[in-house]
Amino acid sequence: MKRNSVFWAAVVAVTMLTDIAGCSRSQTGADSQSVPDYSKLYDPSSLKEVSDFNALPPGLKKHFEPLINSYFVGGLSNTSALVSYQVGDYVPTFAAEAFVYANSQWIKVKTWDGIGQPKNLSELFEVIQTAENSTPPKGLNYTLSSLNLTDPISDLNKNIARDKTYFIGLCEPPGHTPGVAEADEALVHTLAHGLWCLPGSGDPVTNDEYAKLIDQARAYATKYNAELVRRIHSGLVK
Repeated sequence: MKRNSVFWAAVVAVTMLTDIAGCSRSQTGADSQSVPDYSKLYDPSSLKEVSDFNALPPGLKKHFEPLINSYFVGGLSNTSALVSYQVGDYVPTFAAEAFVYANSQWIKVKTWDGIGQPKNLSELFEVIQTAENSTPPKGLNYTLSSLNLTDPISDLNKNIARDKTYFIGLCEPPGHTPGVAEADEALVHTLAHGLWCLPGSGDPVTNDEYAKLIDQARAYATKYNAELVRRIHSGLVK
């Protein structure tokens, strides 16, 4: 009799453990439902240029109202949106974000940082495509490899021909822009020009090799910016 009682107690215990395990699996399965990939809904071909921030739908504007100041470029359709905006004031950089309209709300699906300062939707598409097709940055050495270090004025001429008149800076605490006199610093922080900080130039200097790269970057920016200031004052660049 005693052995039968022990047997049935064991059966009940095993049954309870099985039920508990089954419930755990069921609950885990319920909690692991896949999250929709909203990025597949983003359709850049549907976008129409928007130059007025206030023209954006209220549900989209709320994502940017603390950030939008004097600079805004965007594209909008009923189902997709692309917005480029300025980050920071003293040493501004520029970013862009893509959204889709789903479940009665605007949902962010992608962000691009450090894209320069596109002046219209066409240029915004161009800089985003360049960012997506390029090799991921590999520090300051990678950045400098794309510049004409021996002839910064040549790069300046190419940029001006494309209506890109930004100054060149180093990603370091706000201060003096290389090649720009204190009296001209205001030019750097205008919508007409702006500042492009060389990616990788803000890393801590930990060895002589990197210190040399910083010196090259500063020398390049000094020549580039000094000539840009000269052309602005002479009326050659607006």
